[in-house]
Amino acid sequence: MTGRKHGLNEGDDKTVKRAKTDSESIEAKRASINARIANLKAKQAAKETGKKDTTDKKDPKSSVADRLARIKERTAELQRKKLEKEKEKEKEKSKEHEKKLPDRQAKKPYVAPVIGLDQEVHPLLLQIKEEQELKKINPYLDTSAVSAKTDEFFDPQVDLPRARRPRALQFNAPGKFIAQAEELRYEAKMEAMRQQMEAEAEAKRAKREIGISVDERKYKVQAPPEVEWWDMPYVQTDEGFQGELKTDAELEQLVTCYIQHPVMIKAPWEAHLPQGPLPLHLTKREQKRIRKQARAEKHKDQQDRIRLGLDPAPPPKVKLTNLISVLSSDSIKDPTSVEMRVRREVEARRLQHEQDNQERKLSREERAQKIADKAERDKQTKGVFTAVFRVESLADDQHRYKVNVNARQLHLTGITLLNPDFNLVVVEGAPKDVLRYKKLMMRRIQWTEAAPIREQDEGVKELPDLSRNKCTLVWEGQLLEQHFKKWTTENTEDQVSAVDLLKRNKVENYWIAAKGVDK
Repeated sequence: MTGRKHGLNEGDDKTVKRAKTDSESIEAKRASINARIANLKAKQAAKETGKKDTTDKKDPKSSVADRLARIKERTAELQRKKLEKEKEKEKEKSKEHEKKLPDRQAKKPYVAPVIGLDQEVHPLLLQIKEEQELKKINPYLDTSAVSAKTDEFFDPQVDLPRARRPRALQFNAPGKFIAQAEELRYEAKMEAMRQQMEAEAEAKRAKREIGISVDERKYKVQAPPEVEWWDMPYVQTDEGFQGELKTDAELEQLVTCYIQHPVMIKAPWEAHLPQGPLPLHLTKREQKRIRKQARAEKHKDQQDRIRLGLDPAPPPKVKLTNLISVLSSDSIKDPTSVEMRVRREVEARRLQHEQDNQERKLSREERAQKIADKAERDKQTKGVFTAVFRVESLADDQHRYKVNVNARQLHLTGITLLNPDFNLVVVEGAPKDVLRYKKLMMRRIQWTEAAPIREQDEGVKELPDLSRNKCTLVWEGQLLEQHFKKWTTENTEDQVSAVDLLKRNKVENYWIAAKGVDK
């Protein structure tokens, strides 16, 4: 059949024939290659099955890897057979369709491809493209040909790839995250309460053991050592003390004719003593005589300067008592005016005197700084002194106010430690300031008397029971160094926390001494 019957030229007919012959040759080559590949795979499969049979005889339980390999081979073979069947079906359909047509001219005229745009592609080329696309499909991932019910090599333990389904939108119910947050807060609150209860139980347990841990262990006498430190060089101690001295040769090297004189260590109070000879103290009579001689000498120098003309002569100091003797003629002529003038001069001198005193007077800040400097100077020259007081109760606000304010006014450092068992007051400072504070604590404050309740506090506060309240001096003396840098007030719940707080300043022995004082 030529292409003229279809409305084609001779050149187009030749191209169609050439395309058909090329496609037939390509199809034949492809079929031969597939046949060779199938034969090679069949041989290899036969070899592997033979090997597997031998191994299966030895071991009836095959491994999972072998079973997976057999499944893959089976799927590839089924896929190949499926493609061959589809090709045969398509050929049969095309033949049947050609037989049904009564006349070749009734067919739709075919337009051969011409080089250029807007032209259709030849159906043989389309068929080749479809076959290439089918080959791109991975037979190992395509499970359409594998049936879990009919395949004898199917392993239910192996997960086959499933088709991905689109997930629908899932909206959170209102209040979901708020409920979760509330639940987390509740769990955190319960955990904090549990930890607090455990801490309280631990504190109570430690409080029960405080009598042993604070009092008895501190005063426990340590056993004497087997060898004193000054005898260690002369005793054999390589393998422990055995009561034997070293050899004579070793002792001769240690014992010499020289005598060691240790350096004398000064006592704490000697560091503040004045260096050199002691100052000479004068009596009251001697001090008065020296002041009188100094004033006379100063007046004599002033008179000499006036005589030489270096200083102007001061005006006469007229008073009502010497009015007649100084202004005799004027007082007789006009006594009223002279008296008024004298009174004005006296008042001017008094005002000038008060003004000079006011100028020399220190301000409030300067006076406070002067007192603080004097306290620091006393600490440097006379040393740091301390006093420790035990107060049974500080429930009264007025008592606490006096204890804290007077300590700050006297430039003292220390602590007021409030505790349910008893209260401890520790002060450090110059000797005079500590003595004044001691008089305040032991004499001036009436510990058994509570301050009256104010009108605005009526019905809110009650007077505490201070019938058994008192203040006891635990210890006083001089210190090598100052333990506290400022004055503070701390509140503790038990003895353990009080001792831990005092340990920070290395004065935990104050609590032990205060606890040993009889009530």
